[in-house]
Amino acid sequence: MKEAQKEDDSEKARKHMSKSMKLNQKFMMLNFKPMIGTMIFVAFMFPWLGHTYAPNVAMEPQNNVSEPELFTGQLHYAGRETDVYYYNNTVEIDNQTAEVGQSLKALGVKWDVTGLGESESQRNVRLNAHFANLPFSLPLAGDKMHWLMFYILVTMPLTYGFRKALGIQ
Repeated sequence: MKEAQKEDDSEKARKHMSKSMKLNQKFMMLNFKPMIGTMIFVAFMFPWLGHTYAPNVAMEPQNNVSEPELFTGQLHYAGRETDVYYYNNTVEIDNQTAEVGQSLKALGVKWDVTGLGESESQRNVRLNAHFANLPFSLPLAGDKMHWLMFYILVTMPLTYGFRKALGIQ
């Protein structure tokens, strides 16, 4: 195509450009199917990982006459720990209280209380850390940046930068 442009043969350059566009379209279609498969896999895998490995604080009942529904446990995060209390459908950590769907701050991280599980003798408190509040709300993601969104936002520009730096197209 460059030779045709140098020779001022626009018809030959146009044919090469058309052939190049067709090959590029074919290449994109070959990459499209694996990309869709990967996206479907990731769309189910990452939420499952987040749900499975998010902190789940096991709460033990405290037989206290003044507060019969008091449960206590320990939140372990980044080599540190703090006490967690559960009573009257409320979670208390570091003198802050929250119910399911609300947030509180502990160990330098803001935690969303995402769920309460219970059996006959034990309750579990599920927590999810988030890094930052977004200035707008995204469909299905909400207005908080969790680890998955942080990963996606960091990975995309880094991948582009590495490809440019290494000369990979």
